[in-house]
Amino acid sequence: MGLRADMSSVEKKPQVNIMDRLVNHLFSKALPHSLAPATERTIKNIALALGLGNALAIIFNGYPLTMFLSLPFCIIWAYCAWLHHEPQLKWLNLTFLAIYAVGIVRYALHVGN
Repeated sequence: MGLRADMSSVEKKPQVNIMDRLVNHLFSKALPHSLAPATERTIKNIALALGLGNALAIIFNGYPLTMFLSLPFCIIWAYCAWLHHEPQLKWLNLTFLAIYAVGIVRYALHVGN
């Protein structure tokens, strides 16, 4: 019983799947591994401005501006989530990033028509 108690007190590392490793690898190659607190605060303030702009664009029917404001918003928050090892927030923002990217490509393909 003593051995079992000792083993249960050891913290287990979370399992990282292959997609998570791939995204983490890409982030680590393309982006800095850490930011000064003032720089991170500035980036988050930019995300706040983008989010407010997006809300106003939604209220005032500003399509396609909503997609163009949401894309960098999601990039910033996915990066901040990666910096702070928050996989759920990272994947949430990467999912929305993919949706907005598809929307922007579709919009770009239909603009000339």
